[in-house]
Amino acid sequence: MVWLISSFFSWSGDGFAEEDIVFPSSVLMAREQSVELDLLQRVEYISESMLGIPYLLDPEGEEEGLDRDPLLRFDKMDCLTYVEAVLALSMTDSTDSALSLRNELRYLDTEVAYEKRKHFMFTQWIPSNIELGFFSDITSQIGKTKQVEKEYHSYLEVLEGKEQNTFK
Repeated sequence: MVWLISSFFSWSGDGFAEEDIVFPSSVLMAREQSVELDLLQRVEYISESMLGIPYLLDPEGEEEGLDRDPLLRFDKMDCLTYVEAVLALSMTDSTDSALSLRNELRYLDTEVAYEKRKHFMFTQWIPSNIELGFFSDITSQIGKTKQVEKEYHSYLEVLEGKEQNTFK
C-alpha cells in the first residue's frame, strides 16, 4: 500500500500546553525555518532535523494504565513515533496544534487511551488516517492491486477474553 500526504490539510486543533513538552532546539529551528515551504519540503526539513535521535522500541504511551511511558518524547523514538511527530509538526502552524494533531493521528476519536491507540499499522493506523483525510491511497495508481482480507482479534480483546469483536 502506498499513501500520499494530503497536502491540502491544515490542522489548528487545541490540546496540550507547549510548556509541558521539551522540543529539541534543532526541531524548533527547522520548524521556524520551514514555515514558507510547501508541505513536502517541510516534511523533509523537519525530518532531517530529527536524524540522530536514538531508537527505542515503543517509547511513548499514555503515562498511565497499561503503558506508562511518556505521552510524547524527543529523546528517543521508534519508526512510528518519528513519522507521527514529523507529520504533525509539518502539517500545523504551532507546536500546540502539532501535539493535538499527533494525537489524532495516533488515537481513535483522539481519546488518549491505550485501548484507543491505533496499534496496527495496516488495519488501524493507515485506514483510519486515510478516512480522516490525512492521506490518500494511491496504490492502484502505481500498479496492480489485490485486496486481501483477514479476520483477527485485537491484542486487548485477547487479553480481556472478548474475542467476539474482530477487525477487517
